[in-house]
Order: sequence, then C-alpha cells, then structure tokens
Amino acid sequence: MKMIITMLMLTTALLFSAERMRTDPDRNLRVIMTDTEGMPLEDGFYNVSFRIYDKSIDGVLIDEKAEYVESKNGVCRISDLTVSELLSKGYKEVWVALKIEDLPETKFRTRIFLDLHK
Repeated sequence: MKMIITMLMLTTALLFSAERMRTDPDRNLRVIMTDTEGMPLEDGFYNVSFRIYDKSIDGVLIDEKAEYVESKNGVCRISDLTVSELLSKGYKEVWVALKIEDLPETKFRTRIFLDLHK
C-alpha cells in the first residue's frame, strides 16, 4: 500500500512540474545573478555580458551578448533575440555565465534549454 501511495505522489509531482514548465517558458531562460561571494544581487538594473558556452565546464565560448537587464530577487532573463539567434544556429541548449559590470565572470554556468521556448 505504501508503494502505491508513493508512486501516486511521485507521478502527481512530475505532472505538476511538467505543467508548470509548459505554462512558464520564460522560466527556462532565467539566470541567477550573484556577487563575488555568491550572494544574489539586489533588485535593480545592471550591465551584463551573457557569456554563452557549449558545455558546463570548459567548453567553447559560442557567443557573448552585452545587455542592460533587470535583476529581481537575484534573477535576470536572457533576451528573446539572443535565444532566436542561437536557435537559428542549431543550438538546443547552451550554458550561460554572467559578467556583471565590474565583477568577475560567474564561476558557475546556468543551463538554458532553448528549444523549450519556441
């Protein structure tokens, strides 16, 4: 009985998660903005270079886009134009690091699923 209840709960959670992703495609284009200590940046507008790679570690720098973006709760969004350009080049997913104003490039990269935003 416990196994059946557990399976039902897992199935419900998976369906709910899939539905949320389908109804909020922008969720897949969000990137966390942090300072040098890894803390989220304050709300506001920042000059950011989106450094776009083909892999999470090492990899090739595919593109770099400078944008003036808004940070809300330490999160910004990659632009639709950048997504369209990468899709037109055949990329389905990329890894994004940020260079925010005078801060060094972030050490971690965020995986962006481009084909989910069509």
